[in-house]
Amino acid sequence: MKSTLTFEQRFSNALPSCFQHQDIRLSEHLLEYLIKEFTEPGDCVFDPFAGFATTLFSAEKLGRLGFGVEQQAKWCEYGRSILNCPANLVHGDVRDVDLMQFPSINLSISSPMYMHRHEKLNPLSDFKTAGTYRSYVAEVTNVYRRVSERLAESGRLVIEVANLKGPEGVTTLAWDLGIALAEELAFQGELVINWDRYGYGYEHSYCLLFGKDDGARC
Repeated sequence: MKSTLTFEQRFSNALPSCFQHQDIRLSEHLLEYLIKEFTEPGDCVFDPFAGFATTLFSAEKLGRLGFGVEQQAKWCEYGRSILNCPANLVHGDVRDVDLMQFPSINLSISSPMYMHRHEKLNPLSDFKTAGTYRSYVAEVTNVYRRVSERLAESGRLVIEVANLKGPEGVTTLAWDLGIALAEELAFQGELVINWDRYGYGYEHSYCLLFGKDDGARC
C-alpha cells in the first residue's frame, strides 16, 4: 500500500438542505478504499462518531455489516433513513454507550469532531459543555481505547484526522491525537490523504492506523 494517496470528496447522496451547512462527512471514495483494503464481505465495520452514517452506508454497499453511534438525534434519524439495517445505528453519546452490544469489529473507521486549541466548548458534548483541548484529546483517546477492546484479533482501527490552521494559529490535532493514542494502542502506520478539496487550512489529512498489536505496518 502506498503511504500517500489521493481521493475525491465524493458522495452518493446530497444531504437535505437543512444539513448542508453541517456537511462534515467522510468521503465515500476514501471509505470504500479502506473497507476493501482491510475487510472481507460479511465483516463488521464500526464508526463511533457516525455522523450521517456514511461509513455504515458504504459498508452495506460493499456487503459488509455497518454499525455505529451518533449523538445528534437529527443526524441519526437521517442516517437510519439511508441504511438497510437502521437499527445498527445507535443514538447516544459514545462515551456512555456500552460497546459490548456490537459484534467483534473487523474495521473501525471514523473522524472525530475537531477541536481547536483556543476553543472552550467540548465537541464531544455537541458543544454544550465547557472543555479544554487537553481534556478533549484525552476523552477521544479513551473512546478509541474502548473501541480497540472490541477489535477482532486482526482488526484495524483507522482515524481520519487533520492538523488545523486558522487565524489563531495551528492546532496540531493529528499529531497530538496520534501521540496520545500510540501510548494506548499499537500504532501500525499512517496514510497521508491528498484531497481535491478540504477545509481546516490544509489540502491533506491523515489516516492513523492502529491494531491490537504491532503486526503488519503501512
